[in-house]
Amino acid sequence: MMFGSKYPHISSHPKICGGEPCITGTRVSVRNIGAYVQMGVAPEIFVQDYYPWLSKGEVFSALAYFYDHLPEVEPIDIAEQSGPRSRSIILPQLLPDANVPYGLVRALRERGRDSVHVKDIGMRGAPDRDVLNAAIHSNRIILTYNIGNAANLDDSLRKKNMTHPGILVSTERSIPDLVERLESFDFTQINSSVRHL
Repeated sequence: MMFGSKYPHISSHPKICGGEPCITGTRVSVRNIGAYVQMGVAPEIFVQDYYPWLSKGEVFSALAYFYDHLPEVEPIDIAEQSGPRSRSIILPQLLPDANVPYGLVRALRERGRDSVHVKDIGMRGAPDRDVLNAAIHSNRIILTYNIGNAANLDDSLRKKNMTHPGILVSTERSIPDLVERLESFDFTQINSSVRHL
């Protein structure tokens, strides 16, 4: 269902994101865009850094719908909720490492999730320390298959009393399995730690 000229880029379909209003042709929900803006991400930065394939017009249309329809589309605070559905409303920003298939990033983006692969930011083949610095700077959780390096990076920061958004490690899995595990994972305790998916 399209929402007319007032929200030209917004539509909903019962088989997409549970019927939640989304940017037309994507799985990026109005609720997620509103959540990022309420967390302090400027709409321009949202387009530039998180969803570069969206236009500013699409994002501002989503925000207009979001604010016109509160509390119907108000984001759910994942820290106050429980269960897989509530945790998946706002999946933290991820930075999959070079050893994680790019197809995962595509699958997450199709579901309206914020994921930027290291190759998206020109860091394919970069030293792990540089990737960690990029993750810290952009407040993204690293997703990697390399548990040894993840533990070493975490230890090096602990020795310096420095924090990081978190490192998520996994064995190699199919993309659908990774998506399912990510969407049901409890991210509330990952800050400055290494966790297994």
